Order: sequence, then C-alpha cells, then structure tokens
Amino acid sequence: TDDRYNFALVNDERIDGKALEVACGDCFTAVITSDSVNNLYTCGYNDYGQLGTNDTSSYDTFQNVAGGVNGKKVVKVRCGPQHLVVLTNEDSNNIYTCGKNEDGNLGFASDCDEHTTLEQRTIDGKHVLDIACSEYATFALVDKVVDNLYVTGYDGDYGIFGNNEWDITYESFHEITNNFKIRSISITPHSTSTFVVQSNKIWATGSNCHGELSTGNYNSLDNYTQILFDGVVSKVVTGDGITLLLTTEATNNFYICGAGDNDQNSLGIVNTTVYNAVLSKHVL
Repeated sequence: TDDRYNFALVNDERIDGKALEVACGDCFTAVITSDSVNNLYTCGYNDYGQLGTNDTSSYDTFQNVAGGVNGKKVVKVRCGPQHLVVLTNEDSNNIYTCGKNEDGNLGFASDCDEHTTLEQRTIDGKHVLDIACSEYATFALVDKVVDNLYVTGYDGDYGIFGNNEWDITYESFHEITNNFKIRSISITPHSTSTFVVQSNKIWATGSNCHGELSTGNYNSLDNYTQILFDGVVSKVVTGDGITLLLTTEATNNFYICGAGDNDQNSLGIVNTTVYNAVLSKHVL
C-alpha cells in the first residue's frame, strides 16, 4: 500500500496469461489478460462495487472477476472515476457495467449507488464495438452504418453528449443523431470535452475555455462540430485544456492546440501566454 515513485513489475501469481489492456479509475485498476475466459482482474478501492467482486471490500492485490460476464472473454475495459465498463466477445448485448450508478451512468435507473457485480446491459440488441467513460456517463459505439454513438448518464453541464443540450441526464443508453459513423472517441480527463473521429474527419463538443476544440475561438459547444483539419487522424489524446493529434503522415505528424498548464510549456511553444485555438503542427 506504499506509494511508488518509479515503475515496478507487477509479478502477481494470481494473474494468468499476458496483460493485454489496462484501465484506471479513481484509485482502482482493471486488467484484461490473454486467458480464453475469466480474463478480467481488478484491485484498489471498491466503495461502490466498481471492482465487480460482488462486495465493497477494497483489495491491494488483483482479484479475478470470474462472475458477471456469462463466462465470456472480456475484450475491452474502461473505467470512470467510480464505475467499470467492459465488453465481451458476444455477438450482441456485449456490454457490462458495475460500480457507482449516479444519474444512470451504468445504463439503468437506480436508487442505489452500489452495484457490486458486472451486469449485462442492452443497446437495441446491438454489438458494441468500443466504449469510453466520463465522470458521470458511459459512451458506447455500436455496429451501425450511421448514428452509432449511444450515451447514458449525466453530461456534467458541459455539453459533452453533443445533442444540442446542456445539463442533460439519460438513465439508459440514448442514441445521438449525427448522420455519420464514428470510429473512435476520446474524453478529456475531467469530462469537460468529447472528441470523435469519423474516417479522416474529427468532431468535437463541450468546454472550449482554452481553445482545446480547435475552432479558432474559445466558445464552448453543445453539438458535434467538425474541426477543419487537413490530414488523416490516427489518434487523439486529450488533457485538461489541451488536445494532441497524431496523423498518418510519415514524419512531422504531431499536432497540438489549447493551453493546459502552459506556464510549464505544455504546448511546446516559447510564448507561454498564448492559448492556441487552432491545431498547429509541431516538428519534434
């Protein structure tokens, strides 16, 4: 339980197989391994059942979460601050959630905050391709030609759902209509902005106080607005007030906008007072 100040190998005999993916919430960790089944492990704080261990006891060693996913293999894992979301290899209805259910972020209405076992949710019987978590919400990308983004929970009054509304709550998964298919999604650490990528186009909504949405101004948005950008995006990485893009260019494929804590030169520019409201290429 001591704090660590350097990387240490987690050599835990409880974990079988090779670690494939890891996700972190507020003081808890989830890992999926290469095992064929029962391949989800969690540890840390468990006040709301976010570890999926059918209790609210905290653990300082990894626990195998064998129940709650119908004996299926877990293929993706994401964490909110106090909730856990996983996808299995099932053909449909392959999303499971547990932990704190504040404002419906687990995908259903409940008067109880504690949900200690991963429970199956349904999104119109669809197969879920990818997931993301904000502080009070869960985002899911399903296998549809268009309008494949579904959300549940509370938008935090930042417009992060992108449906032309602020301060909105859904207590089950709700379709966001945008007339295109999203292939990836990224949410800022404090759940104030959302970015989605559609083929070679990138769209954004939410808080824009530091120019992090790259719209050329600092006006916040409540609907997905296309960021004018030449190039094919391969990855979006978001921080608090700062956005980084990687493109498919062979060299010099790093773009950045926003501010973040720019008095520490987080933008990689000399003038630390500048809020860069448009994505600009950086040569490393």
